[in-house]
Amino acid sequence: ITTNASKNFISKKFLNNVTSLAIKVKKVPIKAYNLISKVKRYYVVIYYTFKIITSKLETTTLPKH
Repeated sequence: ITTNASKNFISKKFLNNVTSLAIKVKKVPIKAYNLISKVKRYYVVIYYTFKIITSKLETTTLPKH
């Protein structure tokens, strides 16, 4: 996933969740205008995917190590 460095995408919760799903996150500087349009285009999809992941993780109990 290519993202900008906004608060939504740099939070530990988001990064831990996508890492657990073996998804790589690439951060793009704000001044990379050609890639920012891609970030804006996929933001809604990523946002709702994140909501689904977090809701599933909250309802799932993980074994303690």
